[in-house]
Amino acid sequence: MIKIDRAEFQVIETGEGFLKARVTFAVPGVFPYLYTDGVHLEAKLPEDILSQPTIESAKGAPITDGHPTDQEGNPLLVTAENYKQYAKGNISEPHVEMEDGRAVGVALATIYDSALIQDIKNKTKDSVSIGFICEEDATPGQFAGVRYDTAQKNIRINHLACVELARVGEATKIHIDRGINMAEVK
Repeated sequence: MIKIDRAEFQVIETGEGFLKARVTFAVPGVFPYLYTDGVHLEAKLPEDILSQPTIESAKGAPITDGHPTDQEGNPLLVTAENYKQYAKGNISEPHVEMEDGRAVGVALATIYDSALIQDIKNKTKDSVSIGFICEEDATPGQFAGVRYDTAQKNIRINHLACVELARVGEATKIHIDRGINMAEVK
């Protein structure tokens, strides 16, 4: 099943006009997903969203302007056949670190597309959302005191979309007004 999720950036400009950003892309938690039969609460448990295979799957992942969709609005994966249409940058150096007292997945994002860069600067697309595939475990449970219907397992990241509104919220915003020290990015 293809899934999408959302998050936020901190950005600097390069001499070539590109943007480089330290971006939080993987945040554990329970998040709402809208289906035809209603809203389902799905968990991204730390042992899944922050697992080594999940974090490694973000290496080289393309950055897109919104999530790619087909003509019916269904989510698409970025592939070798469609990357020229969708890829606007890429992710490098994904790793796990502590942020605001919790472990999260962070990476260096480089954005090449001038229109998307302008949208980020204007704060119209200043959040990020992962596009990914996963397996679903329909065993209900709780994470951090919040009930969930399904847990997402074996998460593999396909792309990172720049979006207007993040499912994860403020944890995944792109902060233009805060510079980053590139030496701090592993």
